[in-house]
Amino acid sequence: MRDCSQSSMIMCMLDRKNIVYNTNVVYNTNVVYNTNIVYNTNVVCVTNRRLVKAYAETAGESDTNTKFAKTYAETTDKMNFTKKREEMSSFTPFLEKIEEAAKKQPAFIILREKDLPPVTYRELAIKVLEICENAGVSCVLHYFYKEAIELGVKKIHLPLHILEKMTEREKNCFEVIGVSTHSVEQAKMAEELGASYITAGHVFVTDCKKGLAPRGLGFLKEVCESVDIDVYAIGGISKENMSSCIAAGAKGVCMMSGFMK
Repeated sequence: MRDCSQSSMIMCMLDRKNIVYNTNVVYNTNVVYNTNIVYNTNVVCVTNRRLVKAYAETAGESDTNTKFAKTYAETTDKMNFTKKREEMSSFTPFLEKIEEAAKKQPAFIILREKDLPPVTYRELAIKVLEICENAGVSCVLHYFYKEAIELGVKKIHLPLHILEKMTEREKNCFEVIGVSTHSVEQAKMAEELGASYITAGHVFVTDCKKGLAPRGLGFLKEVCESVDIDVYAIGGISKENMSSCIAAGAKGVCMMSGFMK
């Protein structure tokens, strides 16, 4: 079984002056002690640049004049220049947020920006991969598996329907394949198709799934018991409820808002 968390188990300890120290000793793998420090190496960061953009605009921090934004906008035709420029306005605060997230040493970071055009995602991925490499954190690309193959990235997270369409040759390009699942049946199918790990959700109420009832801890427990690969709970996860997900059998949890705010 392939393990996306690898062997790295780095804990962060916080003293009274808020100075972060690294240690190789794991005191508790199930608890986040501080909203700014990830002690649990089984916490996965899932990105959402739109959340970052919303927070940045509220704070008046959106920047459309960075070198990265200008270069990106200038690579397209005039008709799409304004649209692309506006899209890029979220990238600067987003990359800064990725740097902050990486410093917290999560198990890994999933670059989930599937609404971007493939070429744009590729360029963003290059930046995020560099940040993660410098921080010693594993980066898992999402959705765009062909771009991941081009970049030589060995870790990918996919919707189940995409994994179903991939050839064995394409799958073999990856050492780790994560899959999003929403039922026991999907979890079993993902495992049969070669998934290294799965996410299961949404477990709790979340703004990302407005109007949809959460599946709950019973669902999570059932999924965990149905497969022999790692399961990460997703959807409405917080430091207050993550321990209940671990108790239900999850290897870890995925958090979005906690990292993107």
